[in-house]
Amino acid sequence: MDNASDMTRISRCNKSKIQRFDLSPREVIDFLDHGAIYRTFSDVLTKVYPGNDLQKVLVGQLEEITGKKRGSVTRNVKNWIKGCNEPSRESLFQICFALRLDEQQAYRLLASSSDTGIHYRNPVELIYAFCLKTGRTYKEAQRLKEELIPIYEAERALEKQSEAWEEVREQTAVHTLYMKDEFSERVETEEELRAFFIDHGKMLGILHNTAYEEFMKMLGRLQDPDEGFEDDSFDFMKKHKDEFDETSLNRLAEREEGLRKQSIKAVVEEFMQMHVPVRTESKPEKKQAKRQERDYVYLQQVIKDSWPSEDILYKMISRENDVSRKVLLLLFLLTEEFEAEEMETSDMGSGMDDLYFERIESEDGGERMEARLHLMNLFLDRFGMNRLDPGNAFDCLVLYALRASYSGGEGDPMSSRLKQTLELLFPGHGADRNMGMDRNMNVDCNMDADRKTEADI
Repeated sequence: MDNASDMTRISRCNKSKIQRFDLSPREVIDFLDHGAIYRTFSDVLTKVYPGNDLQKVLVGQLEEITGKKRGSVTRNVKNWIKGCNEPSRESLFQICFALRLDEQQAYRLLASSSDTGIHYRNPVELIYAFCLKTGRTYKEAQRLKEELIPIYEAERALEKQSEAWEEVREQTAVHTLYMKDEFSERVETEEELRAFFIDHGKMLGILHNTAYEEFMKMLGRLQDPDEGFEDDSFDFMKKHKDEFDETSLNRLAEREEGLRKQSIKAVVEEFMQMHVPVRTESKPEKKQAKRQERDYVYLQQVIKDSWPSEDILYKMISRENDVSRKVLLLLFLLTEEFEAEEMETSDMGSGMDDLYFERIESEDGGERMEARLHLMNLFLDRFGMNRLDPGNAFDCLVLYALRASYSGGEGDPMSSRLKQTLELLFPGHGADRNMGMDRNMNVDCNMDADRKTEADI
């Protein structure tokens, strides 16, 4: 989103406000609560389907696609359009088929409503992409899934048994964009799709491997900047498992698991909680949290819903869950100096002149923000994830953190700026929220949400 031609008017307006003015944490919360305009799921739907019968078409088609009762489908559709809840990823694809979107329209709908567009290494999403590209139905997509997923699973199982598995796994961690290009160039028919699964089955996968490796590396930096995650003793025993009895292996595995959980708990408490209320399993505390959430303003709800808990992080580590874009953004802010240094010396930094890295240390907050935004977008591009979007409330808060003083100099690093803002946003978990804003700082972006045009979205 660093190029103005790629941005909508909503995004440009929010970005301009944050970039041009040296807002305090109180002032930026006031702006994000009351001044900023955000792109909604309804906005995106009406962009890809401008007809007046959107709800009617969705209900009718989704009733047929899902086999659910009409009343249930109607409630879901109304809640999605009103923004009361968000559709699951499978529901997003069903919506794409219901509205008869093509591949590019579907990619945009998914990218606007989730962490990524179509994930071209995911075998199921690859089949959906093919069917959307060729005008096939959701029912035909299910038929192809039944036929092709076993091919993928067989290829994957065969590769895992081979000595070259580690080499293959490392290769698959890099080439999601390559897979997209290969798919676009090679696949037009079912026969070509079947051949693609046979040729590339070993490179397909549901989870984002590159993102996982970066996630583990950044977590390791928070745990121990010099060492990172260390499982040397357990790895040694696994490699020489014939020399150890099963009891010893299990005992060490339990010890490693306990140390890792303890380490993640410390990282969350020290770095990542940042005054955001944590999820709890206690029933009385859950009830109290729900009562409190009823009084949340939109910004509070968005941030709390997006915030990673200890449990979520641990599921990402164990690969029960995929690594989320929001967690990567947060870790980027927490490990900023490492990321800047690494990007400067990597292939990503080779195409950038020294001015970018000088601007990160600039005294001008707007210049710092622009340079860091460029780096962050390169960072997200590596994982096939959406670039920072100022039309999104969570991303606006990240954008504000990018404006902070460079941590190597005077002032607050990005993570401290974010923490100060969240302390004010959640008054029950930090300082009092008593906000006032200098109204002379207005940007010429006053838009009535009811008058948004197609160009605004």
